[in-house]
Order: sequence, then C-alpha cells, then structure tokens
Amino acid sequence: MISIPRQHLVAVALVAVFGCALFLRFQERMPANHEVESVAQKALFGQDFMARERLKQWAELGLPVAQRELGLVYAALPNRQAKAITSLTNAADAGDVEAQFFLAETYYKGRLQVEKDFRLAMRWYHAAAKQNHGGASLMLARMTKAGEACVPDPVVAAQWLIAASKQGNEQAMLLLSNAYASGDGLARDEALAQYWLHRSAEADYPIALQTLALQLEQSPEHGEENRVKARHIVKEMSDERLMNWKRYQ
Repeated sequence: MISIPRQHLVAVALVAVFGCALFLRFQERMPANHEVESVAQKALFGQDFMARERLKQWAELGLPVAQRELGLVYAALPNRQAKAITSLTNAADAGDVEAQFFLAETYYKGRLQVEKDFRLAMRWYHAAAKQNHGGASLMLARMTKAGEACVPDPVVAAQWLIAASKQGNEQAMLLLSNAYASGDGLARDEALAQYWLHRSAEADYPIALQTLALQLEQSPEHGEENRVKARHIVKEMSDERLMNWKRYQ
C-alpha cells in the first residue's frame, strides 16, 4: 500500500477547499441577465459610478450580457469609443445577439469613431441573423440588393426578406409584400403580397396601415364597406403609433 505523506494530504485538502470556495464565489457573482440590465440602466442613465464598476467586474468574469451592457455604457460616454468597441466585440464573439447587431450597425453606419466597413457589418449581421434577429436579416436583404460588400442579387435579397418576415420584422413584411406584388426577386404572387401586407399592418407598422387603408379606400368592390374599414384603420393609428415613426427612419 502506498503511503502518502500527511503534509501532501493537507495540501490537497486545502486546494480542494479553496477551489470549492472560489467556485461558489464565482457562482454567486454571476447574476441573471435582467439584473445586469437593471444595473446597466443605473450606470447609463443615472451615471452611477458604482453600477459601472459592478458591470466591469461581471464583464471581466466573461459574462456576455455584462460585456454588451458595459459596451453600451462606454458608447454613451465621451472618449470611450475604443473601450466600447472592445467590450461589444467580446460580447459578440461570445454569442450575444444584441451585441452582434449593435456592432453590425456601428460598422455599417460608421459610428463610435470607426470607419464604415460593409464587410465587417455583413459579418456581424450574419451572426445575428443566424440567431433569428429579424432586424439583421432585413439589413442583409438591403445590403444584398444594393450590392454592399457583395454582388447585387435581388433573388438572395428576397430570401433574406422572407427570413426577416418569418422572424417577426414588420418592416420586412411590408417590403416582402411589395416584392411579391412587383415580382422583385420572387415570382409575382398577389395572394402572398396581400398576406404579408396584412401581417405587417397587424403588427402596427405605420406605412403598412396607411397602404392598407388607401387600398381599401380605392377598391371598387364593397365600396362603402371598405371605406368604413379604411376610416377605422386610420382612426386606430393613435398618437402612440404615430410616435413610432421615428423607429423606421
């Protein structure tokens, strides 16, 4: 039987205890996503220094949502653009879909003092689209149709519109309706054009509501009935919905 010196056993026991304590401490310091986002709100809008420090600690532990939120806090501060990009990239590399989309938008529009880079933008849009981000799929449709970082391809662009629409993006639904109506990258299909127009309107997309109301107003069939429906749609476009116009500019 092999005899192990007592001091070695003590050392092993101490390492095990220390490891367990470190693991438990690590677990205790890993908050839920909503807790991280709550602290981020304090850091961003309340300019709470301690909240920012807590975010930094969580980000250093490798928590993607904390890296993303810290990046967004840095993005709102002067002279912190480089730190914002680093933190957002860490989160995006770790698979945080919102960080991927924000980073894509940053490179597409040239924000945070970075040059516009359509290739990097497309890379991060692709990453977010794989995680069912409808806005990312919509941007891939736009970029593919316009030939930004790729050869223009209306057929592929239409497929990205289909993906974005199925992912719930109401703006993509209207654009897909238009594509089916005009045969842009797809075979013309009036039934599907109407289907996606109504889906977009049901999602309260303002332009779809207006388009549907105008369509009903001008329809020769069921004249008065359709005009009543059109007036009802216009009435339903409340002040709250009109305020949402800014989201689509």
